[in-house]
Amino acid sequence: MLSRGKFAHKLTLGVVLAGSCVQVAFGNLIRNGSFEDGRYASAGGWQRVAANSTAIDFWTIGGVAVDWHQDFVSAHHGRRVIDLHLDGGFGQHGSISQAFETVIGKQYLLDFYLAGPGKEFGFPNPRRVRVNVAGNTLNFEAPASSHLSMNWFLQSATFIAVDTQTTLTFRSATDSTNFWGPVVDNVTVVATGVPEPSTFALSAALIGLIGLARRGRK
Repeated sequence: MLSRGKFAHKLTLGVVLAGSCVQVAFGNLIRNGSFEDGRYASAGGWQRVAANSTAIDFWTIGGVAVDWHQDFVSAHHGRRVIDLHLDGGFGQHGSISQAFETVIGKQYLLDFYLAGPGKEFGFPNPRRVRVNVAGNTLNFEAPASSHLSMNWFLQSATFIAVDTQTTLTFRSATDSTNFWGPVVDNVTVVATGVPEPSTFALSAALIGLIGLARRGRK
């Protein structure tokens, strides 16, 4: 049997855990966010993936194509990354998209990592990427670095879902005739903000029990 002091301590811990649900994410809604899964068939360090290909699990390829790198540059997570730029040329880029279920009016947090290899070759600096999500067009940039030792920069944005299914799209916003553009890795989308009403009810009940436990000790 718990003493009153231990009982109150456990209730306090329960409230902390329940209250933390206000901030805790409900899990990554993006599948294969590090681009590790799929049919990677290249014997070299990269593989060109054409538009409409299903080679990269859960991602849709648009534009012209994208380059899927493995061990050729240092990934932020795992071994593989996506280069959106191809061989350069104005408009000769690709895009990657993924749709996921959302709740209308709910806020979500998008995180991804951006790098720009090829600084030693005089390629554009900074490197830019354009993101479309929930009717918003967002532009991000990161300083270029050597492909031998890439520097990754966390990029973040929040958005409000306007439909029960939301599509996230990445495309290059760097127009130049170089063979490395913006490189992305480790994409996540998580729900944020106000918890379900049941969480508030649990927190209120636990706080009430703490009050009773404290009064019982007087």
